Amino acid sequence: MKTSVLLSGLALACMAMTACSNESVLDEAAASKTIGFRSMVDKESRGSAGAITTSNIDFFRVFGYFRETGSTAAPTNIFDYVGVTKNASSVWEYDNLAYWAANKDYYFMAFSTNVMGVRPWTYTFPTTDVDTKLAAFDTNKGIGTLHMSNAGDGASYQPGVYDLVYAYATRTTDATISNSSNVNLSFNHLMSRVRFKLTNGIANSAYSIDVNNVKLTNTTAEGTYTFANPMEWTAGSGTTEINFPNDGATMASGANWTSPARFILPGTQNLHVSFDATIYVNGTQYTSGTVNVDLGNINFEIGHSYQFTASLNEDNISDDDAKPIKFSVTSVANWEDWSDTAMSL
Repeated sequence: MKTSVLLSGLALACMAMTACSNESVLDEAAASKTIGFRSMVDKESRGSAGAITTSNIDFFRVFGYFRETGSTAAPTNIFDYVGVTKNASSVWEYDNLAYWAANKDYYFMAFSTNVMGVRPWTYTFPTTDVDTKLAAFDTNKGIGTLHMSNAGDGASYQPGVYDLVYAYATRTTDATISNSSNVNLSFNHLMSRVRFKLTNGIANSAYSIDVNNVKLTNTTAEGTYTFANPMEWTAGSGTTEINFPNDGATMASGANWTSPARFILPGTQNLHVSFDATIYVNGTQYTSGTVNVDLGNINFEIGHSYQFTASLNEDNISDDDAKPIKFSVTSVANWEDWSDTAMSL
């Protein structure tokens, strides 16, 4: 397809949307000495497959550490990749309960893709300068590093299908453990969210359009997040391709199709989108083509949503410039000369 046609005829616009915050709590604090959890998702994303929200989060993994209050020693690990699940009564549960101890400082890190059996991420607690990093725990919104692979594993999950959220919390106990309420976890999104909204821009109602094989290429395959302020990712090596499936819907004139949301690692990326489009006239295939568009360098921010929009028509789908059917009047035959016909009265 002609590059000039693509760039002028099919301009994809990008709109970044910061999802609104949500302060609902999933379960009430438990009055016991066991370490329990309650959870919410800040800046929750609404209406997207795969997006984790306060209402749908039902699983996370937690890491926890403690040491004597006032100590500078390395902390002891009390939770190590422990799965915490929401039961039918919206109470968060985990196996092998842990218990609060008196006069201790506790530090918690929690992560979720909302899928129990999939772990595209790896969390690492620091081994050097630990006391300084724990002192900055609240300022840096956590501690340690998180490595995330967004390339899929070729079997159990595909690239870009999982949202990733995290939470951090601290607690200091006194001599009587007067505060043994649940640990409040307010989860924040760590990924960027993308989708496409394509419109049938052909005015003639006889024309419909199918779109398939929507692919976003050159996205970052893996990255590492170091819990620090400001929040940012460091891209690793390699790129990956993310697919946006279509459910087979056909766009009538003026109608649009919105893809499911997918998730990419934040950071500046020079992305490319391609998809196959077929035009039908009253149900009969008219023309088809593959659309290719370079989106240019975009800085994708943590927790932001990006919707790419475009209007499709004959010019930006066909391999050649569209040639509309037009009409010209070349002549109108002259009437024969008048001839007299007498009438009998």
